This record gives sequence, C-alpha cells and structure tokens, in this order.
Amino acid sequence: MYTNIKNIIDLVKDIDIQNMSQDQMLNIVTLSFVGIIIISNVITLGISLVRKGVRAMLSILVIVLTFLLAPKVSTFIVNKVGDYGILQKGISYVIEKDVEEKVIRDYLVETGENLAENKALLEELKTKAYSFDPNVSDEINIIKNIGFPQAVTNVIVLNMKDTGDATIHANNFYDYVARFIVSRLIIFFSYVGVFMLANKCLLDKYDQRVKSYYL
Repeated sequence: MYTNIKNIIDLVKDIDIQNMSQDQMLNIVTLSFVGIIIISNVITLGISLVRKGVRAMLSILVIVLTFLLAPKVSTFIVNKVGDYGILQKGISYVIEKDVEEKVIRDYLVETGENLAENKALLEELKTKAYSFDPNVSDEINIIKNIGFPQAVTNVIVLNMKDTGDATIHANNFYDYVARFIVSRLIIFFSYVGVFMLANKCLLDKYDQRVKSYYL
C-alpha cells in the first residue's frame, strides 16, 4: 500500500501543471474531490462497523451476565426473605376461598348437604382435595393441583423433567401456592433488574461515550 501511494505521489510530481489545459486541470480537481469523498465514506463506514461490532459484543455480554447473575440474586433474596408478608397472605387467602367454594359445591352435588356448616369436615376435605408432595418438584405439585383432567395431568407430568424435591416449605396448600407465586415473581424481577442494571452499566454508558465523542 505504501508503494502504491509513493507511485501516485511521483506521478503527480511528474505532471507539468503549466502545460495542462483547463479540462485536464478540471478533471484532476474533480478526481481529487471524488477520491476524498470515497475515502471519507470508507473511513466512516469502517468506524460505523466497529461501533456496531462493539455494541453487539456488549449486548451479548449483557445477556450472559443476566443469565449468570440473576439466578444467584433471586436465590439470595428467596433465602433471605423468610416471610413474604402481605403479598403472600393475600394470595393465600384468595386461593383458600376458591378451594373452599369448590369443595362445598362438589360436596353439595354429591350429598345434597351444606358442608359450610361442618367446619371440621370442610377443613379435612380441603386438605384432601389439594395437597402437595415434598418428594417431587414444586412445578409438578402445582400441575397436579391446577385442575386439568387427570389424563391431561398425567401426560404433562410424564413429559416434565422432575428436578427433585419441593423447595418450598409450607403448612398447607394455600401458603405453598402463594410462596410459589411470590418466589417466581422474585425470580422474574431479578432477571429484569439484573438485565436493566447491566444494560445501564455497559450499553448506556457506551452509547453516551460514543455520542459525546462524535457529536
């Protein structure tokens, strides 16, 4: 490349400017402007490609960091928060009332008696109707009690990969479901939070530096 440039310079030196016609001068000036424009566009394109390449790598890094750090953050929060407070209690209350209505309705259809008057039997039937097995994963426990037909439930459970014992500890099914929902919300917001933080620290700062440098 250096040799080519040197040859061009030597060629320009050999040009006898005094003996040139106006057309020749105009052609040289035009070619010079075209050359400058082409070189400028090539440089601009190269810089743009480099910037896009760096941004693409930073985007990949943001995604990798999200999937690496979010599970650790969510696990830390779930383990540190022993009681999920009013949110868990509210979800548990709603689920319990829904289960109670279903058990009373089913018992009324089967026997013709109002189970609401027999509190002890109502609690017993509620416990039998909805329970969880600590020897299977939380997801399978939820699927088994979600209300699908038994055949559909069996197919889903067979096709699910059991990840081990239940990780949620609760005294009844209502609290179990409530803690399951809240823990999944924590996991979801952990991913969102880590992604937004990584995006702000990497991509946003990079974009700001690029704008401040080129504008």
